[in-house]
Amino acid sequence: MIIDIQRETPRLTEPTDEVVRCYRLENNTLTPVNGLPPESDVGPEKSPGGIVKPDVLADSPDCRPDGTATLWYKPHDGEWKSVTFDVGGSDSYLYRMGTFQGKIVGASEDPYSLFLYDPATDTKTVHCPIGLHAYAFQEFEGKVYYVGYSGAPIYQWDPYKPCSIRTPSPEGIAAEKPTSEPNPRHVVGFHRQRRSYAIVLAADGRMNVPCSALVESFPGGLLGWYDPGTGESGGIREGFEYHSGGVAQLAMNGRYVVVATRPWPQSETADSNSCVLTYDTQEQKVVGRVRPVRGCVEPSDLVEWKPSKIIGKFEESPPDVTKETWAPEKATTTFYLMDVTTQTCRVTLKLGRCSHGKILRLPDGKIACLSWKTVIVIDPADWSFEAVGEFDCKPPPRDWLLLNNDLYAILDTQIVRIKNFHVERDP
Repeated sequence: MIIDIQRETPRLTEPTDEVVRCYRLENNTLTPVNGLPPESDVGPEKSPGGIVKPDVLADSPDCRPDGTATLWYKPHDGEWKSVTFDVGGSDSYLYRMGTFQGKIVGASEDPYSLFLYDPATDTKTVHCPIGLHAYAFQEFEGKVYYVGYSGAPIYQWDPYKPCSIRTPSPEGIAAEKPTSEPNPRHVVGFHRQRRSYAIVLAADGRMNVPCSALVESFPGGLLGWYDPGTGESGGIREGFEYHSGGVAQLAMNGRYVVVATRPWPQSETADSNSCVLTYDTQEQKVVGRVRPVRGCVEPSDLVEWKPSKIIGKFEESPPDVTKETWAPEKATTTFYLMDVTTQTCRVTLKLGRCSHGKILRLPDGKIACLSWKTVIVIDPADWSFEAVGEFDCKPPPRDWLLLNNDLYAILDTQIVRIKNFHVERDP
């Protein structure tokens, strides 16, 4: 049997000859081979030479922190067996970051793993793989809560304790000894939801998670919530009947949860525009709904610039631009300013290029955004802007954040740091 480790485990990076490792499984031994035979020679049940292929346990092999993995397989005429092997080293793309007790937590993309980085000591800890593509993090009482894909669940993670993710075995029992409490620990899931891009802790003590539903289920999504104090959870469906939840931002000291949504493409009755919904945690209901700009379907991010003043943006491309012909300079980014208390919204700036990723509120009161690899600083007082620098990278940064006035950005497999980024100084 030929085993393609690239296919049996989450991708390490984009498939390349250097990353894909192929093995022949024979006599309970994995032997490296130069490559897979042609697909036409590898049938679904038999390998070259007519040997009946064994069954391979789903989610096996799973790479451990030490770089080894165990493959469980069952010959057609035998019992379950296992073989452990060295996966080998490969740089992993970093994907998302958050903050935790003055440190940085984050997740890699392939394989999906969690990490903790301490800028003060320049030390990092890579934790074990997780079965979730983590998109966002929220710190609370010495723990980190994160959400992502698939299923939009909420997990609780203690970065200071060892991970207790357990690898699969044929009996469904962990290959490692179970602990009293899993770490990370699944705390709640939301029925028929597909993914979530954000998690925010509001003033009422609840964590709010805007979700998008499974395509094959009901349309739209919901604003899921979880109370870590009581363990209770639920979901607000109002306003999300035909819109899926995207990014979220707190306003007015956490009283309001502001969510940018996407229109549901599968419904003919849906509003075909992105809407921004405002949920009031005191009244426990959606109290506002605005449409920033007609034709906007892909909101990018939100940030509270001043109390009750939310800045958002979205990107547009000309109708004749395709995926193959798209380029950063062909796109336009529209910024808008929304007042949460009056539920009014107006366009403030059109930038003649794309702007992806998060909007950062800077210590001097301005905001920063990425235009591909270029950093743009905008002054919302008069909406003037300037390009202040460019990252030296091929693809643009995947994520960035501010921590203690320093700017951190993910560039492929590394995090770069710019100290005292745009800190207001005395003349």
